[in-house]
Amino acid sequence: MPTPSTPAQPQQKEPLITPEADRALIKIMVAYGGTFVVLFMLAPLAIAFANEKGNPLFPIHRSLDTASTLVIMLPFFLGINAMNNARLKFARRYASEENWKGVYGAAESFAQLGQNWMDRTGEAHYWLAIAQERLGQKAEAEKSRKFVTKYRASGEWALKLREIEAGRAPRKISEIKASKGDARGKLLKAKRRF
Repeated sequence: MPTPSTPAQPQQKEPLITPEADRALIKIMVAYGGTFVVLFMLAPLAIAFANEKGNPLFPIHRSLDTASTLVIMLPFFLGINAMNNARLKFARRYASEENWKGVYGAAESFAQLGQNWMDRTGEAHYWLAIAQERLGQKAEAEKSRKFVTKYRASGEWALKLREIEAGRAPRKISEIKASKGDARGKLLKAKRRF
């Protein structure tokens, strides 16, 4: 226990992702972020040139203003897409190595407010749900599973989650009889009584 004369040493937390993944994400950020900054600085010059009355581009200067804004924003959105693809790639790799802390670190950003829609197929939330469950975060895992099964319900990752959940669910006696070779080979269904 630290005494007043000896300050407490901060505990070193181990990183959630590897230095290799961190370098790859920084490289993407610098490439796309740098392109965005350069375009952001050069676009006003092009816009000013097009907005001069004697310029042959003046009749379409409003369209060029809109187009230049879209060109400026393009690297921003492409960079976000590249970052998400890289995070998903690392989540897959960590899952194959069964490094659940790494999977959590790589896929956790998809669960943040406004970011979950970046997961187009539900794969990131699938891996996140498995990692959270393995790390003992049952409530968060349920939220991730719910996102996949509710908002990406027709995808392959929702199907995989349903198969996992079906394997855990207690089976009905009628299903057990049918799987053991019931004479009719059909599930025995209980009659509805009202």
